[in-house]
Amino acid sequence: MAIARRYSNISEDIFIRDLATGYENRLTQGLEDIRGLSWTPDSQRLVFATEDSGSRNGFIIDIETAQIRTLEVAGMSYPSSVSDKGELVYHQYRRQFQMAYFSLDDQVPGSLFPLLYSGVSHRNPDYSPQATRLVFVSSNTGFNEIWTSDINGQKLEQHTQLKSRVAYPRWSPDGSKIAFIAPDDSHEGNRIFILDLTNKNITALASGYHNHGRPSWSWQGNSILASTSDGITEFYFDNRAPKVISPLSMGVGFAKSATELVFTRYGVNGLWQINLDQPEQVELVIPGNVFRAGNNWVLTRDGVYFKSSNLNEQKLNFWDASTQQVSSLLRVPRSSLSGFGSMTYIPESNRLVMTLDGFPQRDIMLLKHKLLK
Repeated sequence: MAIARRYSNISEDIFIRDLATGYENRLTQGLEDIRGLSWTPDSQRLVFATEDSGSRNGFIIDIETAQIRTLEVAGMSYPSSVSDKGELVYHQYRRQFQMAYFSLDDQVPGSLFPLLYSGVSHRNPDYSPQATRLVFVSSNTGFNEIWTSDINGQKLEQHTQLKSRVAYPRWSPDGSKIAFIAPDDSHEGNRIFILDLTNKNITALASGYHNHGRPSWSWQGNSILASTSDGITEFYFDNRAPKVISPLSMGVGFAKSATELVFTRYGVNGLWQINLDQPEQVELVIPGNVFRAGNNWVLTRDGVYFKSSNLNEQKLNFWDASTQQVSSLLRVPRSSLSGFGSMTYIPESNRLVMTLDGFPQRDIMLLKHKLLK
């Protein structure tokens, strides 16, 4: 049996399991996302597709030698059949993530307007009022790297050249540092990294965990909070061992004060708040029948902006902290906003910036390839 297995949320690899003995052999090391597996008729090779920094392609691997050869078929996903004649049916998939903004000041109801829109992907924006810059992930160089821009998507600057799979950047409260996650040295798990913009240094935080969720800064900016296998965990900059705050999981979190963390939970609807000094005190801020945003939400001084979805549409909503009432601001087609994206608020222009899913293009294709014979 061929198995695609994740060791972390940004790493996936292929294993072969002998069904008689249970022995497993690992074939690959450090792939990003596997988009389908299919055996060749001789049961000696696998055809598979990957998504790396937003680009999909097809490959064939020998299960004895682990030699990988590229099929050079851009957009290949989910190969589903291989005939004795060397024919392969697959799902061709094209999509770019883009960044768009919604103006909250418009007197006439508006729409989402492009902020960064090109032939490459831009995603997961986060804004710093102190730096007056947006940070985001862009595949402009062929790899997902950390970039920043001004509030209009101009004056772009690349900050990392890791040629890797960076994800989920977040500004420090003073706008001098950026936290993000990237693969570890073994390309099996991930680690939390800190980019110091004053000296351009990138350091990894001490951790014995294999997988880390999206990083969030503490109110004071002297530690990072992220979800691990033990729950909400605090990481420090002085090589101290991390401290488990709560057994609860955290999807996305925002510090509301020195002691208050507002967060979402994996697999549990609603928006929650925890007292960091007394972590047994957990409060439901917005009930689960109203709030199911997961990743697409942002905490502001006056309330919470968040996405909701139903079968046919998505809505952009605002929860007013003073009245605890929800109002809908915008209605868009379903799948317009990326489920794995993020949302940020720019107070100077009273805008929300978010990740667009890019309306993927899909076709079913038949391929005849010399490597499949």
